Amino acid sequence: MKQARVAIVIPYFGNWEPWTPLFFETARRNASIDFLVFTDCDPVGLEGENIKFHRLSFETYCDRIAGVLDGFRPVNPYKLCDYRPFFGRIHESDFQGFDFWGWSDIDLLFGDIRAFYDDQVLSENYVLSTHAHRISGHFAVFRNNERNRRMCERIYDWRGALKNPEFVGIDEHGLTHAYLMTVFDRVNEKFGWRIDNVVTRWASHRRRRGLYLREQYTTPFLP
Repeated sequence: MKQARVAIVIPYFGNWEPWTPLFFETARRNASIDFLVFTDCDPVGLEGENIKFHRLSFETYCDRIAGVLDGFRPVNPYKLCDYRPFFGRIHESDFQGFDFWGWSDIDLLFGDIRAFYDDQVLSENYVLSTHAHRISGHFAVFRNNERNRRMCERIYDWRGALKNPEFVGIDEHGLTHAYLMTVFDRVNEKFGWRIDNVVTRWASHRRRRGLYLREQYTTPFLP
């Protein structure tokens, strides 16, 4: 079986954090996964064969977003988190030739990603999250297909969320809701009903097929 190609996109602007070299060292050790970094920060000492730096200003990156999303522009780098569900569209040309795309924070350290997202897991699923009940904002992977690229448009009031200058969090709760929402959920929500029977439960279970939601203990809570 041919190994699936995975691209992780990281737009980051401002100043590197003190732990940044550690993050990129762990990314470098995942040599079979490509990291595409869009940044105005100095990449010297952080490069790797699987780490591709694209140097550009925050404004230039926002121009790219606006060109794809009808003028929407993040007001600051942190607001980019709300644009993650749209990366499949924003970076569609960058993902050409890749089987999966995803995103990542840089305040984490990777183990062997292929050890738990192996070929079988990737072949059987189209969305992979390191949380059990929602799509994770710090690291998530999506099959590179039209459905995943367009799921962002099913996020409730996504235009309002992007217009809000504050971080809203649609990369987690908004996108999760879009994937899991059934037609019965939409009817219940619209009319204030609570229909719960074997049919609605079947529909809900069916919506979860292909979603690999597994807690990877990425956010430990220490006593």
